[in-house]
Amino acid sequence: SNKIIFIKSHPRIPAGVKSMLLNNFPDHLLPDKLNCFPAEVFFFDPKLIAVIGELTSSLIYASQIFDKESYYIFPSDKSFWSEDKFQSVSETMTNMGVRRLPENKLTQN
Repeated sequence: SNKIIFIKSHPRIPAGVKSMLLNNFPDHLLPDKLNCFPAEVFFFDPKLIAVIGELTSSLIYASQIFDKESYYIFPSDKSFWSEDKFQSVSETMTNMGVRRLPENKLTQN
């Protein structure tokens, strides 16, 4: 199939995470001239079929407003997220139509 993955990073992404993305997915990271737009701008594209991200309101918008499949992953900055806080936010995400993407799905081809 001709599916393409693009990675749009958050403006406040930690430098280490952005570096990891650039090293592992150099051909998929959006250039800065496109990455500066809010993620929701890209949700209007009818070819976009799914959105994956950390716990962000963009995933709720993708699911509820733009009718896109949306999935959340455990945040890269685990120090900010206690188990109770993560559980509470993940329940809200699930209730809003955002599904959890298991970590092992990110490494499968």
